[in-house]
Amino acid sequence: MEKEVILVGTFHFEQHPDIIQRKEREIKELVDVFRQYKPDKVALEWERTQEDELNALYQESDRDLSIDELQQIGFRLARQLKHKKVFAVNWAGTMTEQDVTDLHKAVENAERDIQDQLSRTTERYPEINENQSVYTSYRQLNAPSFIRDVEEMYLSFIGLHDESDEAVGLRFLNKWSEREHRIFKHVSEMTDSGERVLLLIGSDHLWTLRRLFEGSGWNVITPFEDQEKNE
Repeated sequence: MEKEVILVGTFHFEQHPDIIQRKEREIKELVDVFRQYKPDKVALEWERTQEDELNALYQESDRDLSIDELQQIGFRLARQLKHKKVFAVNWAGTMTEQDVTDLHKAVENAERDIQDQLSRTTERYPEINENQSVYTSYRQLNAPSFIRDVEEMYLSFIGLHDESDEAVGLRFLNKWSEREHRIFKHVSEMTDSGERVLLLIGSDHLWTLRRLFEGSGWNVITPFEDQEKNE
């Protein structure tokens, strides 16, 4: 039997603490959407080697949830489904702050079309705000057209070099790719044949992970697209 993944790109709630505190009802409604798919396991963007720490937090967080999305969405969903544990699948990797700094400097010195593409994609990034529901914000974040824009932005980095002609864009993408493969490996190892897992992951990971899952024969479920078809 094939494996299934419910692939959900997420915001990082600590960037919007005041708004999140006022959106509890809408977050619960979002979790209800995911609950309809009845995942057998919930996988979260938490360091794989620290899964025991994650589950200690899960066991302690019956009603007192922290502001971050892992607890507000992941813990809440797993608890409603009566799961005994949640799964940590992240790998921080070898990317450093200097790698990111070097990339941004290379973009600043790159051709104008690369700069413009980065600006357009950054400006289009959805956000959680007071003027629309959390569900609507998540639907925008997971929209195929936006995911394609993010993919094109990342792939445009491949030709970037610094002033000493070092391929900083390629270095960045190599490290990014290794992280994605590690995350995919962790999800694969925790999922048995015929199981359905919900993966809650930062939205920039979606374009790579979807290709990895589909290329390996997984059935990829995109809940927001499914909801739109049923509307």
